[in-house]
Amino acid sequence: MRSLFLIFCILISNSLRAETLVKTEGMALITSTLDKSIYRTRAIENALQNLASHGAQTLDSFSIVENGQVLLDQVHLASKL
Repeated sequence: MRSLFLIFCILISNSLRAETLVKTEGMALITSTLDKSIYRTRAIENALQNLASHGAQTLDSFSIVENGQVLLDQVHLASKL
């Protein structure tokens, strides 16, 4: 009886797991001869912003740019999914 209850609990716990797949896309226009990694980072940031604007997520970002160079770039994404 005890093993039957244990199997029942395992089956219930597996069926109660909620899995959500979220897919988003981002883009960055290449406007100069900067390194491609910069444009890749911009596209990822754009994708995160798109995701945050379409759901129960919040996105906070902070950047320090001096003389065209990024000195500090922080992105914080919180989700309620």
